[in-house]
Amino acid sequence: MDAFRISTNYLDKRLTSLKRSILKRLVLKSPAYFLRPNDTIGLSTMAEGSWEPETIQIINHLAKAGYSDVFVDIGANIGLIACQAGALFKEVHLFEPNPICVHVLKANLAIALPEKPTAIYPFGLGDSSERVTMLIPHKNLGGAFIPNDANDYTEDQFNAMHGFHAFSEHNYSKQTVDIERADDVFTDLFSNLYKKNLCNVLIKIDVEGMERVILQSIVKQKPDGCHFAVIFENWDHSSVSAIDFYAQLSQQYELYYLHQPNGLWSRLLSMIGLSASPICQSTLVPYAGPRHGTFVLVT
Repeated sequence: MDAFRISTNYLDKRLTSLKRSILKRLVLKSPAYFLRPNDTIGLSTMAEGSWEPETIQIINHLAKAGYSDVFVDIGANIGLIACQAGALFKEVHLFEPNPICVHVLKANLAIALPEKPTAIYPFGLGDSSERVTMLIPHKNLGGAFIPNDANDYTEDQFNAMHGFHAFSEHNYSKQTVDIERADDVFTDLFSNLYKKNLCNVLIKIDVEGMERVILQSIVKQKPDGCHFAVIFENWDHSSVSAIDFYAQLSQQYELYYLHQPNGLWSRLLSMIGLSASPICQSTLVPYAGPRHGTFVLVT
């Protein structure tokens, strides 16, 4: 033990202290959740102080409109949406098949919603019950997806979304995950909520190309007398099956698209502090054909 020695570099200690001080100021608005700094979701949340603020504003709007009994988060990831908006609801139900995310999800819910009735379902939803391989981008837990025939996204679309030039499994880690039949799961869940008179439900779907499968099941299993609002994304406007399905939805229900201004004038006005101008504001407009982005379905 007498031979043990550690050198102390005073300059390194001072530099470490300076970096810690700078980082503390840079992430001053970061919420007190478990976040991974080198992950897309974690870094954005730490830097901006929130995750997907426009989605949170849509949730707030819909909750005030009456969809405030239950929040169902399908593709919950590490729980950032539920942690930010879950307090608006009587119950929160979360689906997340990635076992890595589930552990962090439990911790974040314990921090953000300690008194809220919550339920975590550690599996995904699909046409049938099965065990499948999930691919997870190394630096984007939120970009995990299941490459199967039911997925509307193509390899080229996943490449573009994740910043890769060509599809390669080396860009991803793999997890074996459980998928349960969505019809069976929703039949049980919606029936239990209905029995408790929790009939005004807000659902968020973020499942990387499996949205259509889950939406079909939600619409089919919704009990009469219940009112659902569903927020989901679609980044594919080439799949004929998806295009036909969304067109059909827009004829049967109210389907809205989040229009986000991206013109020169809107960008200039926002840069000089006039982002409150109508030309700079995102709005929900009725669906009018193939789009990619954020949608809201009201049943």
